[in-house]
Amino acid sequence: MLRVVKAAQRLGFTLAEVADLTAVRDTLREAISAGCDDLITCAGSSRCPSPIRSTARLRSDA
Repeated sequence: MLRVVKAAQRLGFTLAEVADLTAVRDTLREAISAGCDDLITCAGSSRCPSPIRSTARLRSDA
């Protein structure tokens, strides 16, 4: 994990941004575990992890 953080910092990411990347990774893993193989399609499904569904709802309301 430390190597990933250091590599991200070398690429210009702040620690807060690295934490956000970790959250994205975890959400994507949840989506895979839920059987989502297409995030756009998955966002319309009740089995989709909540953060992805919330984002999809915001986009469709725009």
